[in-house]
Amino acid sequence: MGLKLTRCLAFLAGLATVLASPLAVQAQDAPKVRFAYLKTLDLMPFFYGVQKGYFKEAGVDIELIAVPGGPAVGAAVASGSADIGYAAPTPIMIARDQGQPFKAFVSLEWERTPDRLWGDILATEKSGIKSLKDLKGKNLGVSVPGGLCELAARDWLTSVGLSTKDVNILNNPFPQMPAMMELGTVDAVCIVEPFATAALAGKSKPVLLKKGYLADVKEKYRVSILFATEKWIAGHGKEVAAIKKAFVRAATELKSNPALVKEILAKEYRFPPALIDKLNTDFALDLDPKAEDYKIMVEKMTKYGMLKNPMKPEDFIAPAK
Repeated sequence: MGLKLTRCLAFLAGLATVLASPLAVQAQDAPKVRFAYLKTLDLMPFFYGVQKGYFKEAGVDIELIAVPGGPAVGAAVASGSADIGYAAPTPIMIARDQGQPFKAFVSLEWERTPDRLWGDILATEKSGIKSLKDLKGKNLGVSVPGGLCELAARDWLTSVGLSTKDVNILNNPFPQMPAMMELGTVDAVCIVEPFATAALAGKSKPVLLKKGYLADVKEKYRVSILFATEKWIAGHGKEVAAIKKAFVRAATELKSNPALVKEILAKEYRFPPALIDKLNTDFALDLDPKAEDYKIMVEKMTKYGMLKNPMKPEDFIAPAK
């Protein structure tokens, strides 16, 4: 090999190193963000994006911290053992109402009657329940106190002239609900995916009473968020932008590849192959919080006494910058 060619190759190799080094440094030195989460379908882009390295490429190193339930997410963020958390809006609004400086900085899944509904109210065949009015005196599972399903129970029962005082409210985690229905421990449940599909395919032969967390609300409202303390959000604008960028990249890729979604449901979520085709999966791409997306929820929670102090939707969100 001639001297000139050797020098040229050496120069090109050095140039490639220089050009690549900012990306390498960015990936290596990306600030870590500890994320407390529950394994739900709308977080699939997070798990996929972390595995593919999309978050590090965007400039943030996500450390996933699995917790057993919604209250544990809020506790992790409040204590500082996690920087951000995933939750339904309701418990985070209640925490803010009680003095925690939490705000939503990413809006995730949303509902709107009749075209996009995720929460299901199911009753077992054995219970004899055929309608919401038949819930009177029955056992109704709603997961955690202050959760989205508690609000759903209040709103749907009110729509037929009942209240939570007319039913026996049971607080149990969503993963336990399909088994509880088969055992007869509960007569009905408010349940989320993927557990709703599992319950519908179970031996209890459930009746679908209603879909949606709010009773026949035709305006768009959010049902899941990412949140953090006001202080953390104010000091981590770059990380917030990176999280949104990587999530949208991963979600867009998943939306265009149904076969990949099915593969992840089988491998990562361990969902039975026979039920995967019955699941309704989709991912929100408009992540910036807007006050109008939380207005009806704040009004309903205030109406039912779940919020004790006046709250505006603007108080709860961290607007995009």
